[in-house]
Amino acid sequence: MKLRYITLAILSTFAVSSCSKFLDTKSDGQLETLDEFITTDADAKLVLNGAYDVMGNVFDGDIQSMAELISSNAGRPNSDDWRAVWSRETTFFNGTINGHYTDVYRIINRANLVLEYIDRQTETPDLMQMKAEAHFLRGLAHFAVLKVYAQPWGFTSNNSHAGIVLRDTPSSEPKGRSTVAECYSYIQGDLFYAYSNLPATNGIYATKYAAAASLAYTYYMQNNYQKVVDYTTEIIESGLFSLAPDVDVFYAMNDSNMIYNTPEGIFFAHSNADLSDARNDGFRNSYMPGTSPTVFSMSTEFLQFMQFNAVDKRYQVLVQDNANTGQIQSLRFGKSNQNNPFFSVPISRLTVMMLIRAEAYANLNSNLDVAIADINALRDRAFPDTPFHVADGTAGADLIAIIQEEFRKETFCEGYWIDVERRNGVLGAPVLIRDAPWNCPGMAIQFPNSEGTGADFVFNPEGGCN
Repeated sequence: MKLRYITLAILSTFAVSSCSKFLDTKSDGQLETLDEFITTDADAKLVLNGAYDVMGNVFDGDIQSMAELISSNAGRPNSDDWRAVWSRETTFFNGTINGHYTDVYRIINRANLVLEYIDRQTETPDLMQMKAEAHFLRGLAHFAVLKVYAQPWGFTSNNSHAGIVLRDTPSSEPKGRSTVAECYSYIQGDLFYAYSNLPATNGIYATKYAAAASLAYTYYMQNNYQKVVDYTTEIIESGLFSLAPDVDVFYAMNDSNMIYNTPEGIFFAHSNADLSDARNDGFRNSYMPGTSPTVFSMSTEFLQFMQFNAVDKRYQVLVQDNANTGQIQSLRFGKSNQNNPFFSVPISRLTVMMLIRAEAYANLNSNLDVAIADINALRDRAFPDTPFHVADGTAGADLIAIIQEEFRKETFCEGYWIDVERRNGVLGAPVLIRDAPWNCPGMAIQFPNSEGTGADFVFNPEGGCN
C-alpha cells in the first residue's frame, strides 16, 4: 500500500513513532549513523517530512528578509541582530542569523539522510519520488545560503571566489567552502534531477514545476537568458498557475486562504489553519503595522520610488508610520495581515517567473511582444482603473529598465531586489546600494563561528562598505 505523507504541522507530535530518535533525542549535527534511526521506508518518509517542516520555518519570511536587508529597499531594522545585516556589519557571533543558517543546513542534513537510505534500497516508485524531493530540498536550501553568504555569480571572471559549504552526506565534519562555480553546478544538478523525476502535481509537496522555477532563477542569476526562457515558459504555459486577481498576491487578506492558497503559487511554505500552524511569521509579524515600530521597514529611497505613481495599487499597500518620525514604514496588507494568520508563503510564484522571462527576452532581443504582454498583465492588476501599458515596440535598455522597476514593485520584502542590483553590477552598471558598492565585503553575510572549526574554512571579510 502506498505510504502517505503526514501533514507538516503534526510532524512534531507524530515523531514519537519510529523516527523519534531522529527528531527528539539528537540535534541534526549529531546524526551521522544512518542505522540509528532510519531502518524502513516509513522512517525515511518521516525524515523527509522533517526536512519539509524545517523548510516551512526557514522560508516563513526570515530568509527572504535576510536578503532584503542587504538591498536598497530596506530601512533600518528595529532589532540589533537584523540591524547588523542591514549595516553590513555581521560577525560570526550573531545569534539570530546563525540560527537561520543552522536551520537551512538542517534541511540539507535531513535530505542527505533520506538520500543515503534510498541509495541502499531496491528502487521503487515511492522511493524514487522521495529521492527527487530530497534533491529538490537540498538544492533549494543550498541556493538560499549561497545567495546571501557569498558574493554573486560574476564577482570574479571565472567564479572561483568562495561560495558556501556543500554537504552531500549526513555529516557534521568540518569542510571548506566550494567555489561559486562549483556551488552553482552542484545546486543545478540537484534541481535538474528533481525536475526530471518529480510529477507535475504532488499535493503540497515539491513538483517538477517547483524545481523548474528554482532552476530558472539560478540561470537568471547567471544571466543565462535562454535557459531562463526555457524553464519559465514551461511553467507559464502549463496552465496550472494564474496571476492573483489583485496585488494581495499572498491572499493574506482573503479569508478563503484559511483553505486555499494564491493561484500563482508554484511552491509554498504551507500554513494550516485547522491545526493553528502558521508558516509566515517572518512576514506577518515583522512588517505588520501597529502602534509599535515594525521590525523591518522600507528605505526612504524606496518609499519615494513607490510614491512616483500614487494610483499604483502596490504603493497603496505601504504605510508610513508618522508616530516614528517617518522612519519606520510597513505593509498595510498582502504579506503582513494579523487578521488572517494562516496564509501560506509562496517560495516561487508566477509573477516572478513572468518578470524574469520578460527580462530574459529583452536581453535576447527576442519575443519582445511576449515580454511586453507579461509586464502589461502585471500593470493591469496594479492599475485596474487606469490603463498604464508599456508601449508596443519598446525595446533594449528602456524595456529592461521598465521590467526591473516592475520587479522591484512586485516583490518588496521577498528578498529578490538585491539579486537585480548585483546582476546589474556584474554587468557593468555603477551600482550603489545605500551609498555602498554592490560588491563591497559586507554585502556577504558572515558565517557562524562553528563553521571555522575546520582548518580549510575561510570566513568572509567583515565590514569595508562604509
